[in-house]
Amino acid sequence: MTNLMRVETTMTISNIGHSIGESSAAEPLHGAMLTIPQAAARLGVGERFVRRLIHERRIPHHKLGKYIRFEPADLDDWIMRHRVPAIDPRSDSA
Repeated sequence: MTNLMRVETTMTISNIGHSIGESSAAEPLHGAMLTIPQAAARLGVGERFVRRLIHERRIPHHKLGKYIRFEPADLDDWIMRHRVPAIDPRSDSA
């Protein structure tokens, strides 16, 4: 096999992977656990803030050896539990 054929074969294989919907490392598969950077992006905050939440045990997470992971459903639940409802100014009886 010539070098040109190897390059063409490699390019074809990588194109097939992208066309069948392979995810990159930055995008988790459906139902996959999230890393700290992915959780920070999902929450719209910095990684440092997420690490502080972990250290203070204020956010649900899993420790897998030395790795910290989050379940997307846990993050969604956490977001909803910390929702602050708006106050209707017309209902004030002052």
